[in-house]
Amino acid sequence: MPSFADYKRMTLKGGTTTGQHRTYDSQSIIEATWYDDPSACIGYLYSYEYDDEPDKNIGLHPEKSKTKIPVDIKFMISTYQSLDKDAVDYRIMFKPSYECNVPYYEKLFEKKCGATWPVGLII
Repeated sequence: MPSFADYKRMTLKGGTTTGQHRTYDSQSIIEATWYDDPSACIGYLYSYEYDDEPDKNIGLHPEKSKTKIPVDIKFMISTYQSLDKDAVDYRIMFKPSYECNVPYYEKLFEKKCGATWPVGLII
């Protein structure tokens, strides 16, 4: 059984409140199992203003582009089609450890619109 000092050190690693601890624990599990999930893939962030091929929509190769930024995402279906033929609702999830490395995000979205990462971007 750990001493109180060891217990305190372990629990402070994830934050000071119960909610922060649970968030830290769940994000640690997501990080550890990220690449084992078949819905995990690489997406590319796109901005029309900064794109090297803004008018091209067929035969795209984002992995060769210098302006499309790769990010780890999980592509998920939130709700399936219902009896009244509603559209399927898709969502994406960014990897919790992903940091915003988009060079133009601050100028275009944070300062101009007051947005926080990743609001405003297209995958």
